[in-house]
Amino acid sequence: MPPLTQIADDPSLLRALIDESKDGVLVVRGDGTFEAWNHHAARLLRIDEGELSTLSVGDLVRERSRSRAVERLKAARLGEDVVETVVLPRKGSGSAPAALEVRARRLDDDRVLAILRDVSELRRHLRTMRILSSALAETSHPRFLPNLCGALVRALPIDYGFVGELVDARTGRVQLYGFEGPSGTLEPLAYDLEGTPCGVAVETGQPVFTSRLQEDFPRDEMLIDLGIRTYHAIPLMDAKEGCIGILGTLCNDSVDRDEQVDLTLNLVAGRVSSEIRMVRSERSRRRLQLQLREALRDSSRVAWGAEEPTRRSGSTDASSEARSEAWALPGGPDADITPDDALTRLFESIPVPASMATASGRFTAINDAFAQETGYGPEAVVGSTPTELGLWANTEEKPRIVDALRGGQWSGEVTIRTAAGDLKQVAATLRCVEWDGAQHLLGAYVDVTERRAAETLAEARRDQVRELLRRLLRAQEDERSRISAELHDQIGQAMTAIQLNHAAMLASRSSEDERRGLVFETMAVVDDVMHQLRSLSFELRPAMLEELGLHSALSALIPRKLQHADVQIDLDFPELDVEPEPALACFRIAQEAVTNIVRHASATHVRGALRADGDHFSFTLVDDGEGFDSDGRRDEPCMGMEIMMERAKAAGGTVSVDSRPGEGTRVSVRLPRKAPT
Repeated sequence: MPPLTQIADDPSLLRALIDESKDGVLVVRGDGTFEAWNHHAARLLRIDEGELSTLSVGDLVRERSRSRAVERLKAARLGEDVVETVVLPRKGSGSAPAALEVRARRLDDDRVLAILRDVSELRRHLRTMRILSSALAETSHPRFLPNLCGALVRALPIDYGFVGELVDARTGRVQLYGFEGPSGTLEPLAYDLEGTPCGVAVETGQPVFTSRLQEDFPRDEMLIDLGIRTYHAIPLMDAKEGCIGILGTLCNDSVDRDEQVDLTLNLVAGRVSSEIRMVRSERSRRRLQLQLREALRDSSRVAWGAEEPTRRSGSTDASSEARSEAWALPGGPDADITPDDALTRLFESIPVPASMATASGRFTAINDAFAQETGYGPEAVVGSTPTELGLWANTEEKPRIVDALRGGQWSGEVTIRTAAGDLKQVAATLRCVEWDGAQHLLGAYVDVTERRAAETLAEARRDQVRELLRRLLRAQEDERSRISAELHDQIGQAMTAIQLNHAAMLASRSSEDERRGLVFETMAVVDDVMHQLRSLSFELRPAMLEELGLHSALSALIPRKLQHADVQIDLDFPELDVEPEPALACFRIAQEAVTNIVRHASATHVRGALRADGDHFSFTLVDDGEGFDSDGRRDEPCMGMEIMMERAKAAGGTVSVDSRPGEGTRVSVRLPRKAPT
């Protein structure tokens, strides 16, 4: 790079400096035509530089926006600082419209300086958040998972999205509940995972990404026939059962892994895991409910089997009366037993808790499943009422049930208290039957405590995802606002100062001493601008990380962040062989951790260390600041901690934050040295 004195003296070098800016710079005349521009302005406007001299502001925007553009240009000429988002027309049928943020301010009576910044990516992220927030906020229903797959296809740069439940871990069989693609929703189908990226994800419990499907997984013939090149599979994990399903995205083209897409899919995976747990719980409940109905039907048939043949055939012959004394169960003619024996055997065989009670509610019989579920044996139950046993956890439910039983049957959920004092939610069915000349209540029960807990957890997870998405969006906006303010308030003003100084130097009435003073003033401004540009570039995308490695990037990041704090810094960062993806994840986590030290810790000493650990590596950052109660934050972690945890999880690693009030904070990160495949 040439010396600063040459930049100040040579207009071509000064122009080259402006051209290095990633933002577009335009000087607009009062009539809307363009006087000067840099090549990035033409790139952002999607036109050749040579064409700009023949166009005006109205030629670049959509037809319906032209009057608005003219009004805002006039406002800038009158001295108003104008900030406007402009959507440019499409260039060709396959391109998306570009969105630019335009910041305009008055240069003189007839000229306006405009700074252009591409916000297309920001608008895409906003659209992604809106679509997924709406899909995730829906309550559970049969179309939830297919609809969510459709939302993924609309929100992310993918061609297909699918969700499946692992129905047989031994054979690797998955039942797909949603599969959205270009042709719409595909019918649910069973899919064998052997030889597929999903099979590897299920086996390892780690995400799998490949942009070379045909080469890496040649046995996945179904997707290869569809022309799929890029495959991203995320296992859906359960703390008790391990992997319970798969969330996957597919692309027809080979695309690079996107950090923002990774973070989004990991958030969605948590909600989908809760949904599949609810699906499994509901399936179990329905299976037990079917067994319950069959048991109730059989119990009624056995108890009153002596009368049923008479009612069906209308016969009252002697053989029917004889059959009223005995009822033959399957097993041949030697298996004839009395109704009392049949009812006893029925109770023994029902797989769910069952009971028989008098009309007043005193138990006359229970089965083994009832005793195991409640902890009360027959000697304690028979002859007692639920109230006397303390079985009712909420006695206010009793009048409602008694009133419903006047119709002959009641089904619903109640809360019971076991002999051990535990509370359980059960789905109960009570049916009035006449037995031995008196009314009795036949009951059967299914424990739905875990199902209700799963629903509560799923609802909490939905709220957590909504809140995290909202806070993530707000954090993105805050960061972009900060960068925008720095560009406008510091770099934008500096560029204006350089331009004005250059104009003054060229003025014939300026003396040699005045020119010399302006040269040195311009040198100082340019030096400050370059420093600010380097700082912004380092924070947005640290080139040092790719060129010199993680140890060099961290060694530059921490002192840079703490340069204005009175802090002693001790760093031990040896050179490690780490692939770009986990290195970037570690750098971003360190960036967040150091930011928290600057904002909250009031520390006097900061220590950092980087260590190899086999196929993994670890990074620790310790400060002696004010600290906080990290145990109290585990249920409701702050935004920064959530982002660090999600980044580590997406890279196949972990992060822990340990802190105590007055004892400082320790951030520990462990990541694989190679990116998950």
